Amino acid sequence: MFLVLLISRLILLFATANGIEEYGDLPSEIAMLVQMVSIFYIVFFYRIQAKEFLFGVQSFFVDGYRIMMEKISAMFAAHFLFQGFLLAITYSLYLVVYMAVGIEPSGFYLSLLRFLIVYMFAPFMLNMLFGVIMAMIFGIKKSSFFGILFIWIATGSMNKELFFDFFATVHANEWKSLLFIGMNTPMTVYHSFTGFDVHWGNELKLMTWFLIAAGIIFMLSLRWTHNTRERHHVIKVLLGIFFLSVISSFSAVELSTKAFSNADHATETKYYEKLHKVEADLRYEIESYRISLEGKQATAKITLSRLDTMKPTFQLYHAYPIKSVTAGNERVGFERNGDIVKVHLPENTSLLTFHYEIVDTSYVPYTNGRTVLLADKAWYPKKERHICMR
Repeated sequence: MFLVLLISRLILLFATANGIEEYGDLPSEIAMLVQMVSIFYIVFFYRIQAKEFLFGVQSFFVDGYRIMMEKISAMFAAHFLFQGFLLAITYSLYLVVYMAVGIEPSGFYLSLLRFLIVYMFAPFMLNMLFGVIMAMIFGIKKSSFFGILFIWIATGSMNKELFFDFFATVHANEWKSLLFIGMNTPMTVYHSFTGFDVHWGNELKLMTWFLIAAGIIFMLSLRWTHNTRERHHVIKVLLGIFFLSVISSFSAVELSTKAFSNADHATETKYYEKLHKVEADLRYEIESYRISLEGKQATAKITLSRLDTMKPTFQLYHAYPIKSVTAGNERVGFERNGDIVKVHLPENTSLLTFHYEIVDTSYVPYTNGRTVLLADKAWYPKKERHICMR
């Protein structure tokens, strides 16, 4: 069903005038398809496990708990293999499409595979765990319908669109960002140079969800343990899962990128809207630059051919924190107002050095160790009287 829907969508896209031009966003089609197919997976695994609990085989034998967990593990392994096969077919389909439009072999294809794993393979694997959780909570009760419907809507790959008003205010580095595992912007998943909307924050967020789902399963399974020894083992596993989930969730928030975040983009836009015009002092001439980058640490050495002021101003992107400014070998003071930096010089000098850091922002993303440093974004100190974004 998933493949039929995907092929149909691709055919419709390529039938339009701009279908091939927007090839980078073609994988975004899987967002809606994953949401549609997910409910079938949840119901399928719910019914299988609910029937297991109905007959109560896990209660008839001394090692019934072990048998129950082995069956769930085997079901997970079988689902893993099937989803791996589906992933391979989907990836091959996109491979053919991109080869046909002229994309040569490159890291683009590895990034595409990573994208499909994060937004297709992993959510489908989670569906199996959700189905088991519903079976453990509701059994064969009719109220399970509402539980399945809730978890499908709340955890689906399109929940950010369904609850747009809420998620539109959630920034990439907020804990609330852990509440969704779908794409930041389902219609735009690829930016030139930046690549697809994938980063370590995605993978760690998924790991957190898997750990929490597994923890819920182990917690609910305590009712079927037969002795104290089994309960102690399960509790130890739960403690391990708890600590791992805390670490992974903290790391996910720290490593999430702002490249595709609507909230971060809106916040930065509002920041520029509130900026007022700043008086600039450009009574100097720049002879040359010497700029070095070590990871995110940047050093810009500016040689001046003329300096007729003790308070020269430079344009430098406001989000880049300045560590220090030196005149010759002496550290000097400075003040910032948006993208304008005013340097306070104690005496005339011909050499200024800025030490600052390149950080991830919505306007100038720094993702997977890559960024695009364009002159119009003032990633180095420039002789300009205006802010970067006008």
